[in-house]
Amino acid sequence: MFVRISSLSDRSSHRARVLRYGEEAGVRVDDQLAAEEPLEIRVGGTPLTVMMRTPGYERELALGFLYGEGVIRGAADVARMAILP
Repeated sequence: MFVRISSLSDRSSHRARVLRYGEEAGVRVDDQLAAEEPLEIRVGGTPLTVMMRTPGYERELALGFLYGEGVIRGAADVARMAILP
């Protein structure tokens, strides 16, 4: 079985200027935000699913998904895995 993974980047978070509300009314501050990006999994060249996730550990996520969905019985069922940009 050949599994292809398409991922846009490997950054799990980024800095951004946000408007924070609390005791004070709307204060602009820099904050660290978690990234969320799509991950497409293809089996034998055929798209199987697209999921949103925090970037990182794409191989592990893909294998866990395939196992949980019953597509594979274990990692040994996957002959090759490629991560595409």
